Order: sequence, then C-alpha cells, then structure tokens
Amino acid sequence: RGEASEHAQAIEAFSAALKAEPESAAALVRRADTIRAWCQVERRPDPDPGSQPDARGALSDYQNARDLAPGLIAARVGMAWADCERKRADDLPYTSQVRLIATQCNDLDRILQEAPHAIEALVDMARAREEIARLHRENKMGSRNPLSSAVDAYETAIEVGESAELLRMRATALRQFAFAIRADGESPLPPRQRALADLARAIELDPVDAEAWGLRALLRKDVAEDRDPGEQEAVLDFQDALADATKAIQIQPDVSSHYDVRALVARAYGDVLAKVGKAGMAQHEAALLDHAKALELNPTGVESYRQRALLQMRLERPDLAVAEC
Repeated sequence: RGEASEHAQAIEAFSAALKAEPESAAALVRRADTIRAWCQVERRPDPDPGSQPDARGALSDYQNARDLAPGLIAARVGMAWADCERKRADDLPYTSQVRLIATQCNDLDRILQEAPHAIEALVDMARAREEIARLHRENKMGSRNPLSSAVDAYETAIEVGESAELLRMRATALRQFAFAIRADGESPLPPRQRALADLARAIELDPVDAEAWGLRALLRKDVAEDRDPGEQEAVLDFQDALADATKAIQIQPDVSSHYDVRALVARAYGDVLAKVGKAGMAQHEAALLDHAKALELNPTGVESYRQRALLQMRLERPDLAVAEC
C-alpha cells in the first residue's frame, strides 16, 4: 500500500512548512492529524511494515496548536485522542483500555458542552464509542449501548453538516449495531435498512465513493444471508451486492480490500446456492480469484490469507488451507 511512506512524506512537508512559519496552529494540527492517521493504520490487522508513528508527537503538536489558538476545537479534540492513545498498549487489560477511552469521551463531552455543533468532537465521540464496542465484542460483552451512542453522535454530526463520509460512517456503525441486536434475538433488518438508506444518499452525494459501494455490498450480503435460502429476493440481493462490490473495484482497482469484499459476497452467495441444491462452486472459485488479486496488491494482507484459508476448508481442501497459514 505504501501508506507508511505517504504519511512520512506528508509529515516532512508539514515540518518544512512549520520551519517557515513556526506559529502556524493550522500546520501543527495537520501534522498531528497525519500522525494520528498513521497510528490508526498501525492498529489494523495488517499494518505497513517498518512504520513507527508515535502518538506523543501528535499530542505535542495538538498542545502547541491549542496554546497558539485556544479556541481551536480541532486541537482540543486531537489532544483528547492523543492523550488516550499514548497510554494504550496491546497488552493493556481490557478494562483499563475501556477506562482510558471513557476518559477521552469525558473530555469530548466537555468540548461539546461548549460547542455542541463541533463536528470534529461529534465524530471522535462516535469513533470512541465504536472502539469501546469493539473491545466489548472481543471480550464477549454486549456492544449495543456504545454502538447506539455512536449512531446518535453521527446523527447529530450529519444534522450539522451532511456529507457522504459521515453517512458512510453512520452506516458502518449501524451495520455493527445490527449484529449486536441480532445477538440479543432482535431483528437486524431495521438498522440495516437505515444503513442502506444512508449509503444510497452517500452515493448520491459522491458517486465515486468506493468505500460506500463496498459497504453497501456487505450490507446487501447481510440482508440476503438472513433470508430464506430459497427466496428469490435472496438471489437478487446477492446479485446487487456483487454489482456494488464490482463498482467499488472499478472506481479503485488498485485497492486490495475491495477485492476481499467481493470475495466475501461471492463466498456467501455460493454457500446459499449450495444449501438449495444449486451449484455454488463458480462463486467459490471467483472468491478465491478475488482473494488472490487482493494478495497480489497487498502481499501482507493477513485478513486475505485468513479468509482464503477458511474458504479452502469450506471446499474440503485442508492442505491448501494449511498452506495459507
């Protein structure tokens, strides 16, 4: 992907700008935001090798920007994130991580009491709630409450300033919320329908938002999987999902994750076809080809290898599955 190199280059550019204008609060925030984006890449399952972002550097930049411009909301919001992030570690106990993020939420809440329409604070509040939900899921705890809070925060942000990105982010939270309430025995369809409406609007606002097309493919897959396998609507949902995933690839043919999304849809479609006595092998083979393309684009894609191994096991090819590990 080369994201580590891109972030490093951006940081160098902002550093050069700060040498020329050392009291530019805007440049400090943008450099800190770049460090933050780099840190978030490192939290993914397959980070760029050799990258070493440091949240402490971001915290210093945000603090300096705040000192130069005390009213700059972006600096205060960034400080809340960086102070939390610099204290987190992979081996930190689950409860300690949740407490740290809860402290970040308290800081954001104070900002929102002063500036209730600050989109930066609302979005960070939603992201923090989503992170708490992720930690809860990993530790077999319920995640619906933090996800509901995340959806509410996105709702307010969208009311302040609707954008394709915000709609896509709320749709992502709604998808996770649907899984959470499904685990509690409730129908996941209402939040999924709401998420699909968000994505339709996002695509209307930005027809080349590849992530929106890919996310809609996954949501349509979710809906299809919950239908009776014999329903014609399930087949139509899968076909629409494949079309959306293909559109994402057409927009960004060099992004590996889009091929993985289409592979997940094709695999699920093949499974449903097999359940009703129809040939699903073509879909499964197509999924393998898409995972192969994803790995060609991103050879360190851990999730691509994992999903391909699972599919090989589904196809009763254990030797090939082991080879993926």
